[in-house]
Parts: sequence; C-alpha cells; structure tokens
Amino acid sequence: MGYNIYNKQDNALNSLRTGGKTNENFKNNFIRVAESLVFCRNLRFQQLEQQIIYFVNVEIGK
Repeated sequence: MGYNIYNKQDNALNSLRTGGKTNENFKNNFIRVAESLVFCRNLRFQQLEQQIIYFVNVEIGK
C-alpha cells in the first residue's frame, strides 16, 4: 500500500544511476524516468527534474 508514484520515480532514478551508461538497460531506465516525469507535480517535479539534469550533465558528461 505504501508504494506510490514517488517510490516509482526514486526506483527509476536509482536504476538510471546504476544501470550503465551505454547499454540497453540505460536506455530503458532513462525512458522509465522520463515517463515518471509525466506524473510529477510542483516541487517534487522540480526536484526530480534537477536530479536528472545533474545526472545527465555530470555523470554522462564524464
């Protein structure tokens, strides 16, 4: 019962961080995160959006 959209977003983002940068898992996890953004609202949306921007710029940009 405690599983909600925020858990789904966090799980998808964690998968994105640990799933590899150039393989099929990365692509699938990135799609999951992008899909989860559709359901985000207000501050929570902004926080997740900033995390993804940071991840893309810092982690992938290495």
